Amino acid sequence: MQAFDLHEKLNSLGIPFNEIGYMTKAPKYPYGIYVDDVNVRLDDSGYAKVENHTVTIELYHDTLDGLRAAAATLDAWIESMAMEYRRQNAYIPEENHFFATYMFAYSTKKKG
Repeated sequence: MQAFDLHEKLNSLGIPFNEIGYMTKAPKYPYGIYVDDVNVRLDDSGYAKVENHTVTIELYHDTLDGLRAAAATLDAWIESMAMEYRRQNAYIPEENHFFATYMFAYSTKKKG
């Protein structure tokens, strides 16, 4: 897969996303956070760099219907990239919001 800017792609969906979390108050719902865990190695030729990404995204909303609508947007984007993913929905009573956790992986290759 061709390399892309995950932060830019996620924020182009019309939902604010930030890497790891928010230093100040989170934005209005819906919003999300993500972590991109990257493992880098050289391919068998020793000349091309392979980056294996494992991405975790958390999408938040204060209503279940709102979460479903925001999740549909994120689902469509991931599916447009032809990536397999896992989504799990939950509720946090202390925060009074719903969230969906996504996990997917992809690899990119660049000539060194």
